[in-house]
Amino acid sequence: MGIQAEQLPAKPRILIVDDDPGILQLLILTLRDEGYDINTLTDASRALETYHDFQPDLVLLDVMMPEVSGLDICKRIKQTPGGMVVPVMILTALAGLESKLRGLDAGADDYVSKPFNRSEFKARVANLLKIRRQHQELLRSYNELRKLQEVRDTLTSLLVHDLKTPLAGILANAQYIRDVSRDGEITGCAENIDSSANAVLSMIANLLDIARMEEGKLEPARERIRVLDLVRGCLAHQTRVFTLKEISHDTSAIPQDLFWTVDPQLSCRILQNLIGNALRYAPRNSVIEVGARQTGDTLELAVRDWGPGIPEGYHAAIFDKYAQVGDTTAVPRYERGLGLYFCKLAMEAQGGSIRVARPLNGAGTEFVMQFPSRNGG
Repeated sequence: MGIQAEQLPAKPRILIVDDDPGILQLLILTLRDEGYDINTLTDASRALETYHDFQPDLVLLDVMMPEVSGLDICKRIKQTPGGMVVPVMILTALAGLESKLRGLDAGADDYVSKPFNRSEFKARVANLLKIRRQHQELLRSYNELRKLQEVRDTLTSLLVHDLKTPLAGILANAQYIRDVSRDGEITGCAENIDSSANAVLSMIANLLDIARMEEGKLEPARERIRVLDLVRGCLAHQTRVFTLKEISHDTSAIPQDLFWTVDPQLSCRILQNLIGNALRYAPRNSVIEVGARQTGDTLELAVRDWGPGIPEGYHAAIFDKYAQVGDTTAVPRYERGLGLYFCKLAMEAQGGSIRVARPLNGAGTEFVMQFPSRNGG
């Protein structure tokens, strides 16, 4: 799909404001062979009006003018929409560091003292225009990428919404098989179908919520819950997988009376992602530990498995979008896709954070979520 980009001007536009006609003529003679579109002005009171009409790529301002100071004009230009990226060069007969600092404080991008060396002056003008053109190129590229991103996000949103309908049919039929079948093997297959379809639904929900969280549009729905109940509810969704892999879970490290204010649905999906991740890598007949504790005004909730660990150098990268991280052990551990990236965004949406902790004895992997004090204890 082609995107029409804004056409850059073939001839850079320069606006020169100086109350001395002789200086203006000298500047025009200096720059006339460089291929610029030059507009000159001796009436400083009309500088802003001319600036808006002419839309220059560079402004040259004399400092000492009777109507208004060039420094004041520079400040006003920089305050206009888009004015911060239009380079301004101050021209003045004033010498000394203090006068240069005043010009830079006003927002000027360069400062030239009169009389000036013509070759140096032309080089400075060319350099400022080069920076201006590079900024315009970057802006054009950014706008094109943003439009492509919008197209991609729209297509992704349509796709995930359309996937919900066939998945609903799969889940309904799996439930029907479980209801009518007396054959244990068939019922088990139906449960596997149900588990897989729900996993896809979870991925769809992650995709939709990631887009909302990246745009800052997801507002957590917080409520006070018992942490142990939250964890048990999340573990219940994975009962079939625990059984098939002969893996058990341990929640004995969660105090019975520990309550916290979180978004239950968002937090449960974070836990389900972490528990699902642990189930993929935990060895048979091992234990997945889920613990919680209050440290000061912060709730720490941790999920630990005894599978191959994640190298410490990748502890931060594992949460990047579409991260893929492996280690050098005999059984490499990989994380692909958006699961942990979703966990990171979902924790940040609640004002918290998530990290990979270093196991005390160097074995396994432990993810630690931290819910901050402003969520309430």
